[in-house]
This record gives sequence, C-alpha cells and structure tokens, in this order.
Amino acid sequence: MPANTLTDMILGFSVIIGILFLYILSLTLRFKQEKRKASLKNRRNIA
Repeated sequence: MPANTLTDMILGFSVIIGILFLYILSLTLRFKQEKRKASLKNRRNIA
C-alpha cells in the first residue's frame, strides 16, 4: 500500500503560493512607494 502524501503535497503548495503572494505584495508596495517619490521629486523640480 503506497503512503498517503496528499496532505504534505497540499501543505507544500500552500507554502509556495503564500511566499509568492508575499513577494508580489512586496513588489507592488515598493513600486507604489517609488512612484510616489518620483512624483514628489518632479513637483519640486517644476516649482
């Protein structure tokens, strides 16, 4: 009888998907922050 590893596989996939989600969230937050910095810098140069 083969070992039942379905729960281990589901847990592994959920960990990988969770890490990918955190990475994408981190990228979006950093992108928004850089965009905000760039717009403030442009406003100072125009004024």
